[in-house]
Amino acid sequence: MFEGDVGGYFGLELPSGRPPHAGSIALNSGRNGLRYLLLSRRPTKIYIPHFTCAGVARVVDDLGIEIERYSIDESMEPIFDFGSVRSDEAFLVTNYFGLKDNYIRGLVRLDCRFVIDNAQSFFSPRVNDFETFYSPRKFFGVPDGGYTFGGGGCEIELEGDHSSARMSHLLLRHDLSAQDGYGAYLANENLLADAPMMGMSAISARILRSIDYDNVATIRKHNFEKLHEVLGPTNKIPIDDDNERVALTYPYLSENRLLRAQLHAERIFTATYWPELIELDGPSDLEYYYAKTTVHLPIDQRYDAADMCRILEIIDP
Repeated sequence: MFEGDVGGYFGLELPSGRPPHAGSIALNSGRNGLRYLLLSRRPTKIYIPHFTCAGVARVVDDLGIEIERYSIDESMEPIFDFGSVRSDEAFLVTNYFGLKDNYIRGLVRLDCRFVIDNAQSFFSPRVNDFETFYSPRKFFGVPDGGYTFGGGGCEIELEGDHSSARMSHLLLRHDLSAQDGYGAYLANENLLADAPMMGMSAISARILRSIDYDNVATIRKHNFEKLHEVLGPTNKIPIDDDNERVALTYPYLSENRLLRAQLHAERIFTATYWPELIELDGPSDLEYYYAKTTVHLPIDQRYDAADMCRILEIIDP
């Protein structure tokens, strides 16, 4: 049975499918997904990587929880003795660019309270009973959204967010171009960075129910493998063999320091993750090196093998 208003003008027409991450709490951002988990369980301290979004530390600081930073190795895995983490503390593990599923699955053998940051790995299932949060905005065209698993069964009442006034960047991209909508996109990101913890907007929830996730995953896998087949031998970032991986991007690290500019000149835009690390850390740090020099090649569901070939023609490794 149809629920809601009957009659009147037409709105957006979207197919209706299954919502993702059944059983999770739907919030208005991935960052607030982390906030929900920390408010629910209140660790005395949380260990977070140097190589992460500055917003993660802001969430923890806002809650008055002690932070201890840790470093990663070249495979983007923690350099840490997990046995030193106390039962009243938590350890945040980042699934970088959707590449660390195998590593995270291996954590189940350890006695440690892990919080899994799957903001960059929307398709990765929750492992064990680890507290886990996701950010659909990094994978799909929605104005807000986040999912979280865990929280110790604590019920926090959430008022629903409203995003109708934050849709312009999505509409401008279709009506004009990505460049025309970029300013509105940044404005929306800034608003969400400071947004209070709320439930996901009805708009985002409805859009996310309309997506064919199996098809999206298949396209992303094929595009990733198309690039990796050619670029893998020259890529300085170690990438595990994993046929089930559904990555955010293809992170490519090479000797060509002009590659980002060369791609941009051909209207191929690549994201820079955590540019604040470039400004704050020293040039000898691995985190600085990865943030500054990794080129994140787009592999998402908007593109096909011909688009990957276009990218490879420019790179010509």
